[in-house]
Amino acid sequence: MKNILHGQEAFENDLARFCAPIGWLPSISAPTTLLEGKSATCALVDTGRIKVFVTCEHVWSDWTRYKNENPDAELLVGLDDGVPHILTNAELLSSKRDCDLAVVKAEVNPQQMRTKAFYRIEGWPIPQPKVGDIVAIIGFPGTGRILSGDHAAGWSINSLGYRVSGVTPESITLAPEKKDRMSYDENGNEIPHGKIGGMSGSPAFLLTKEGSPLLVGFLYEGNTSDNFIFLTHAHHLQPDGTLHR
Repeated sequence: MKNILHGQEAFENDLARFCAPIGWLPSISAPTTLLEGKSATCALVDTGRIKVFVTCEHVWSDWTRYKNENPDAELLVGLDDGVPHILTNAELLSSKRDCDLAVVKAEVNPQQMRTKAFYRIEGWPIPQPKVGDIVAIIGFPGTGRILSGDHAAGWSINSLGYRVSGVTPESITLAPEKKDRMSYDENGNEIPHGKIGGMSGSPAFLLTKEGSPLLVGFLYEGNTSDNFIFLTHAHHLQPDGTLHR
């Protein structure tokens, strides 16, 4: 596993372009230190027909509940080194509670994508991993939020390299049954295990000895990086941006 992860280091650094932190503010004038709730992660995906942000349904539900209680609230996505981009009137294309996914139409000026890119899905249906496969999960834990005065200067990214221990039609399980788990910071340095709150919606990529990593899932449940982690299948996503199960 270690050799595959190290062999994929360049790929993992590149994969960070395909996800972004997401959160919300009570108003457009509020300091970003007031980011409400658990800031989460979204994946930037190009289906070939439409570009979308994919996150968890429970994240979207938290946002809509907050928006109903705070009409001036704004949804933010960190597209340029974590600098928040306001998603005004974000359009939900599809959401399903049973697979805990939500898909939002991405209407973004290319100039706002300096450090980010949309992951292009080249083949349909999206593949599913097998037991024993290795996945890299890339996301933004809330503990990695970097504050500067009244502003969020950015988010530290976290990369988790884990082996798949179970696959069902509902989910992908990453169980702590072997002492082969590794966590990395944005510079590729191994770091101690810790809380992963804020990584809901993080994309998971299948790593192989040859070829580019393949999107296979999204993290939807987990407490710490050394405990059970659960992914929902990426194959629920369809080329038109809807979800099918």
